[in-house]
Order: sequence, then structure tokens, then C-alpha cells
Amino acid sequence: MAILFLHVVLLLLCVLQHTDRAHSAEAKCSKLGQCTCDVYPDGLKIQCHGEENAVRQDITKLQGEHIINAFISAVPLKHISAFYFNKMTITNLALIHCRLGSLHDDAFAGMGPMEMLDLSSNRLTTIPTALRAIRSLRVLDLSNNRIKVMDDGLDHLAFSLEQLTMNQNLIERVRAETFNNFTRLEWVHISRNKIRNIPRGLFSGATALYIVDMSANFIENADPLLELGSLQTLYLSKNHIKSAPGISGRPPSSSRRKIFLDNNPIAHISFSNYYDLSILNVENCNASSVGPDSFANSPFLVELNLSKNNISFIPGSCFHNDSELKQLKANDNSITTIEGTFNFTRQLQSICLSFNKIRDIRNAFTGLRELETLKLDRNEIEFIADETFGTNEKMKLLSLVANKIKWLGKHAFRGLLSLHKLLLDSNQLVILNCSLSYMPYLRDLSLNYNLLVEIGKSGFLRAPRLRYIRANGNNISDIRGAFTQLKELNSILLEGNRLQWVHRASFPASLASLHKIALQGNELYCDCQLEWLLDVTNNGTSIGNLTCTSPPWLKGLSLLDVTANMLHESPKDCDTRCRCTCRADHQYGKSTYVDCSAASLTQTPEIFPNDSKLIDLKGNSLRTLGSTLAIRAPHTETLILSGNSLSSLSAAEVPRGLKNLDLRNNSFTRFPIAVVAVLNLTTLWLSGNKWICDCESYNFTLWAQVNEGTIQDGSKVICAEGSIPQLYGKPFVTLELKDLCLPAIPKIVFAIPLTVLLIIILCITLLYLKHEQQVKVWLFSRGLLCVQENDVDKDKVFDAFLSFSSKDADWAYANLVSRLEQEGFSICTYEKNFKGGFFLQDIIQEAVSCSCRTLLLLTQNFVDSEWCRWEFRLAHRNALQDRINRLVIVVKEEIPDNVDNELLAYIKATKYLRWGERHFWEELKYSLPRRDGASAPHADNIPLSIIPAGQIP
Repeated sequence: MAILFLHVVLLLLCVLQHTDRAHSAEAKCSKLGQCTCDVYPDGLKIQCHGEENAVRQDITKLQGEHIINAFISAVPLKHISAFYFNKMTITNLALIHCRLGSLHDDAFAGMGPMEMLDLSSNRLTTIPTALRAIRSLRVLDLSNNRIKVMDDGLDHLAFSLEQLTMNQNLIERVRAETFNNFTRLEWVHISRNKIRNIPRGLFSGATALYIVDMSANFIENADPLLELGSLQTLYLSKNHIKSAPGISGRPPSSSRRKIFLDNNPIAHISFSNYYDLSILNVENCNASSVGPDSFANSPFLVELNLSKNNISFIPGSCFHNDSELKQLKANDNSITTIEGTFNFTRQLQSICLSFNKIRDIRNAFTGLRELETLKLDRNEIEFIADETFGTNEKMKLLSLVANKIKWLGKHAFRGLLSLHKLLLDSNQLVILNCSLSYMPYLRDLSLNYNLLVEIGKSGFLRAPRLRYIRANGNNISDIRGAFTQLKELNSILLEGNRLQWVHRASFPASLASLHKIALQGNELYCDCQLEWLLDVTNNGTSIGNLTCTSPPWLKGLSLLDVTANMLHESPKDCDTRCRCTCRADHQYGKSTYVDCSAASLTQTPEIFPNDSKLIDLKGNSLRTLGSTLAIRAPHTETLILSGNSLSSLSAAEVPRGLKNLDLRNNSFTRFPIAVVAVLNLTTLWLSGNKWICDCESYNFTLWAQVNEGTIQDGSKVICAEGSIPQLYGKPFVTLELKDLCLPAIPKIVFAIPLTVLLIIILCITLLYLKHEQQVKVWLFSRGLLCVQENDVDKDKVFDAFLSFSSKDADWAYANLVSRLEQEGFSICTYEKNFKGGFFLQDIIQEAVSCSCRTLLLLTQNFVDSEWCRWEFRLAHRNALQDRINRLVIVVKEEIPDNVDNELLAYIKATKYLRWGERHFWEELKYSLPRRDGASAPHADNIPLSIIPAGQIP
């Protein structure tokens, strides 16, 4: 306990003594003139600038103090006299830019221990002998002086000096004994001098030395430097070395060596004896070749820099069989092929081969599973084949900038499961070929300055983390749907392309992460399709200063100066009495809504925008509609005619694509069965008219039942005056056949007259059958008889010829033929009725001619078949000749996209049947004439080509 108490007392005394000394130093600092002083717990830190005498006086005032750092700069001392720092302890002293030419031998006499001395940027010509007074010096800097010789002026520091820097002097010669017994020396920096020769054994006594920098000298032979076993890092850049330093006779070192030989005239690269080599830099040496075993004995080589040489090939055999190479730089060479270069370097993590002449990289990187960075900029690569990077699953950066790439295989980037950044700028790509779909972690994509014409829907389907896209300077005109899956999209640059519209539907549902859209330099058509860009600017997204190129009334205006109402205006082809408004759809287009309501119109306007989708003519005084709409606005889907004086409407007056029709509050009396029968309406309004309900209305009742749900106001469609009296005021949709058509009068009332009538008819019929031909000729010659469908079809063999693609045969037989034959129809098909030995076109002609109807199964396979399309044209021609609609079209799924114009026009002009819809079979049977079942032969028993050719219609 007594010993512990004694220790505590001594500690308190030391603290009190240190506090008194700090207060004393602070008082002295306040009296300094040219120097500034700061007090720290372990001493003072001073900085001195200015006139020599004033600085000398300040330093004298600090005698007896412990100074940690003394920094004296730009003081014109020229010479330091004896005992200049007498009775001072300075741990770190810097005298720089002081024009020092000499120091008195006793300049540092009387000083306490010093660890670091910086005399750089002065005018010393020799190593000062004054240094002999400092035997504790660990760090010495004599850089940027005029010293010419390294002699024994440092001998007294042999057992203390750890770091020596003498860069940028005029040293030409180094004595062999300069570093004898410097057992603690670790760093030597003598770069930017004029040294030509290195004495053998120069560092033999510096057993702890591990860094030597002798770059930027005139050294030709560096062999002596490698004799030191402890040496780890050697800088010999910018010398005159022509070959790799020899190491013969020296056993392998346990330490790993880093050698920097860049900017030397080394013509041939070979380091076959460097077992302990870990880093080698031979950049810019004008080397033309790499030896076949250059690094074969360097298993620990991890970094190799061969950049800026004239190398044409790096053989794979030059590396150790089990190489640990992780980084290779060989950019700015003349390498033409890398086939086999990486056969033994399976640990590579980074490769830079930019600025070479490489054309083909197929299989070059197979097996490099640790590769993270690959740079191949400015080569001559023309294509990226499938699976080129199939085994590089750890790669994070791939740069292929400024090559000649024209084609990307669809699976070119498959395997890059960790790729974050892909650079493809300045190539010749026209399409991406869905090649970007196999990089789930891709975040940054650069496609600037290619020849891309579009970025399609499937471009980024499997790159959900993509955040930055740069595609400036291309020919892109279409980006529809390209970015919908990119929920993390942050920035997209599309400047200098050919975009007219940028649709909101092309981007993800939420734009919360989108910070920038750059579209400058595009030919933007400013209409409602760009309105969403104004909205995103309000949420903080930058769109830059975009200029409208079209339409004419907005040309030259900045998009940011255009209002939403201005974008919606669409005056082109718009009647002055109407208001035409642009409306963006939910996909990738727009349409025009034409509002001509309450415009006091007595006739339909003569002009409409071609892309009109909704036309509102309600509240006018129209008595007839005319054909203007059907001609000028063929794509109209919604037509509002309520509140006019229309009493009739024909199919020729309405656009065939109409889906919604409003006829409320007009002067109609008869239901428009002729109109609705040729349209595929989804909604129909009819209330507010004086509808006559009688037997003539029954066909409309059938249509309403088949198209259940189409009439939106059915409960308000009321039977008016002129109807059957008991139906007046009743809703039309509640009526049935027995309501609309009066019940039959009791048979007994007509029994006798009917019997007489039947006898007369029977006699006339017998006479007619006996002289049928003469009667028809006589009646026809006097214009009293037209040829009827039943007469024309009298000699037809089949009820229907089923036309379908052979690829749909199984479906057709299973779903159509079997059911129709069960219903009693005679069906002609290829397999059952085509007989061999005849030309196919003749057989098709005969099949169509021998059938009352041609039933056409419309599928994608049908559209792709030339023979099927020929069958349609033949059936259509026969129908035109007979003036009978013989063609019935059944659409199996959806109408194919590539239907030819003639068939598409026919589909639009007639009502087709869709498989699977309600009442499909009722409508189909209604469309097919049923022949007399007793007289109709069974289709299986009648082969085609039994009718003489002359009898074919």
C-alpha cells in the first residue's frame, strides 16, 4: 500500500509540473513577432515566416522549451550559424524555401534529440556536416537541392536513420560505402537525379531496407538493387534500362516484390527467373514481344501492367500454370487476338485491354469465374456471340466503348449475373436483339452514339434493377413499352434521337425514383401524349429545356411554357363549329374527341379528324346523318346522336368500327336492325323515341337476346302509339313472340276456304312442275321473276364447304364438323371428299361451287396459308356473281394481325362469328341453309371431282 501511495504522489507532482510549464509556454508564445505558436499537451507547435533577424529573435525566446513541430518557411536565412537552436528541443524541424546554401558545423549543437529534419527546397550542394550533431535522426529530407555526390556524410546516422529522401538533386555518383551498417534504414528515395551506375553492394548493409525509389535517373543496369533480400518495392521508372534486371545466383526471397520499370527502353519482356514477383509495371517501354515463359516461374504475380507498348500477342504459356494473377493491364498495344491468353490465369479479377486491335473475343474469357472488371474499349470487335461471358458470373463492370459492334447475340450477355455497369457507347448497333435480358443486377447502361432505331418492349424484361440509361445520339424513334418493368429507374438520357412522342405507358406505374429525363434534340410533337411530362416536373423530375418541333401552332415553344390546355388543342381538320380535343390513350397513341354538341347543326359537318374516336353531335337539329362520318371518321368508336330529329339510320351512314351508339331522344319509330346487324356494338341507347312494337320488331328482339347487355337503357325503351294496342306503354325488352305477333285464328274458321285454296294450289303446282322451265322463262322475260337463292342452290351437293388450314384440322373436326353433321348438315372437307389425280386449284373451285355456303375458319395458320387465302377469294367471287352472301367467317380466337386487305375489308363489312361466344351455334345454324335431309346425300359418300368440268358454275 505504501508503494502504491508513493506512485500516486509522484504522478500528481508530474501533472502539476506539466501544467506550470504549459502556462509558462503560453505566456512566451504571446510575445512572439514573426512566429505563431500553439500549445499542446506534449509541447509547442510553431510556424515562422518573414525577416531573418525577427525570426532569430523569436527562436531565442523559445530556448528551453519543448517544441514538437517547428516549421520555418520562406525566411532568407542563406546560412545557419553555430548554436542557432542552442538549448532547444525540437522533435520535428522543417527549414524549407529558405535559400540555405550552407550550415555551420555546429548549427545544431546544443540541441536536444531530434527525430525528423526537412531541409528540402534549398541551395545545398553537399550533405551538411552539421548533421553529425544529430545522432537520433530517424527521417531526413534533402530533396530539391543541388547536391551532386552521396558520400559518407551520413555515416553518423547509420544506427538511427529510417527514411532518407534526396529526390530532385544533381546527384551523379553514389559511393559504394554510403549505406554501410544502416541496419534501420527502410526507405530510400533518390529519384529525379543523374545517377548512371549503381555500385554493387550499395545496400548490402541496409538489411531492413524494403523500399527503394531511383526513378527518373540515367540507370542502365539495375542488377545490384535486386541482391538485397529484404527489398519489397523497387521504383526504376524513367531510366535507361534495356532488359530485365538479372537475379542469377540469388535464392528466392520470402517476401513478395513490387518492381516498377515503366518508361524504360525494354524491347523484350521476360522475367522468367522472378519467383517472388508480385507486382510488375513495364508500361510505356516500347516492348514489342512477351516471351513464351516470361512469368512462368512467378506463381505469386498478382498485378501486371504491360500498357502502352507495341505488343501484338500475350501467349498463355507466359504465365505460371497455377497463376495467382488478379489484375492485368495491357491497354494501348497492338494486340490482335487473345485466344488462349487466359488459359492459366483463372484468378483474374480485372482485365484492361483497351486501345488494341482485337476483333474476336469468343471463348476468350471462358473459365474466368473471378473476373469482376473487363475493359475492351477502342478495339475492332464487330459482334458479341452468344455465351461469350457465360462463365463470368462475378463480373461487375464490362466496357466495350468505341468498337465496331454491329450485332449482339440474343444470349451475348447470359451469365453476367452480377454485372452492375455495361458500357456500349460509340458502336454501330442498330438493334439490341433482346440481349439485355440476362443481367438481373444491371444498374447502369450506356448506349450513347450507336445507330439504334428503337428500344422495344422486351429490351429490359430481366433487368429489373436498371437505374441509369444513357442512349444519346442514336436514331431512336420508338420506345413504346421499353421501361415499364424498371421500377428503380432514376435517370434516362435520350438526347439527339428521332423521338416524336414519349408515352407515359412506356414507363413504370410509379415514377417516384425517376429524377431525370433528357430529351433535348428530338423532334417532339407537343400534344396530349406529352402532358405527363409536365406532371412529373411538379414532382421534382428534371426534363431539361425541351422545344416543340410540331404541331405548327406550338413550334419553337419550350414545353415548360406550354399549358395542358394548349397540348389538348387539336384544330387540324376540325370544323369551326366544333371543339376537337386530343386525348392520350392508355397504350401508345392518341385520339381526337370531337364535340359538336348544341352547335345548332342541321347537317353533319363535312370534315372530321381522321383519328376521331368519339364524336358528340347531341342537342342539334339533324334530320339525316349522311355518309360523311363513315368516310371522314372511319375509326370512330363512340357516336352520340341524342337530342336530334333523326327518324332513320342506315348502315352506310355509320363507321363500321363503331362500338358505342347513342340514339336517345330522336324521332325513330322503327328499330335500326339493319344498322346493329353489321356492327359489333358493346353499348346502345334507344330511349326517348316513339318505337312501334309489332311483329316486324321481332327480328330486333332476336338481336337483343343474342347481344344481351348491349342495350343500356332497355327498361326505358317504351312501345309508343301505332303499336299493337295492348303493348302501348310497355317496355320493349319484356316482350316475346306471342306479344308481338297475334295468335292464330281458330282453324275451323278457315277450314272450308283453306281446303278449296289448297286444291287450287295443288293443281297449279302440278301444272308448274310439268312446265316449270317454260313458265320460268316466260316470267323472267317479262321481268316478273328473279332467280332465287333456292333455285341457284337446287343442284348443290353440300350444305357447306369447310375451309381451314391443315394445321387446324384436328380442332375443326372435333369442334365443328362433328356437331354440324349431328345437326343434319352435309359438310364438305379436304380429307373426306378430295380425290387424288386432279389439280388442287380445280378441286378447290369444285368444292366451293358444289356447296351452298363456304364456312371459313379464320386462324393465324389460315392467314399464313396461300391456298387458304385463295379459297377465300374464290368463295368471295362466287358470292359476288350469285349476289348471295355465301361466305360465313368463324374466328377461332382473335383476328390475326397480318390479315390481307381484301379479307380484312370483308370482315369489317359483314358480321362474323366468334367461337365460344354465347349463341354461337344458334347464329351459325341460322347462317347455313338446311337442305332437304331426305334428298341430301351424306358427305362421306361423295368424293369430289364427280361433276363434269363443264357443269362447274
